[in-house]
Amino acid sequence: MYRPEEPDCGSPDLTRRSGSVTSSDPLAAFLYELMRDVIPPGDVERLLRNVSSAEVQYTNGWLAEYAKDVARRLRQPEQSPTTPKPF
Repeated sequence: MYRPEEPDCGSPDLTRRSGSVTSSDPLAAFLYELMRDVIPPGDVERLLRNVSSAEVQYTNGWLAEYAKDVARRLRQPEQSPTTPKPF
């Protein structure tokens, strides 16, 4: 589980062996932290395979609206957060 107050689990040796990688892509940063601290990469891969480009029917409207808001903010990081629109 991700706990921002805890020190980074990475080690200099791991960075040396795996390579030091940088990115300014907010989606890549989000996915990196999600897979490093919360969800195993294999689960993310399984979810990725299940995603289709077809329209999706959500069963939880609140969760769907939050997911859409997070997706919007990741796609447009330069915009400041706004108050969510009521649905």
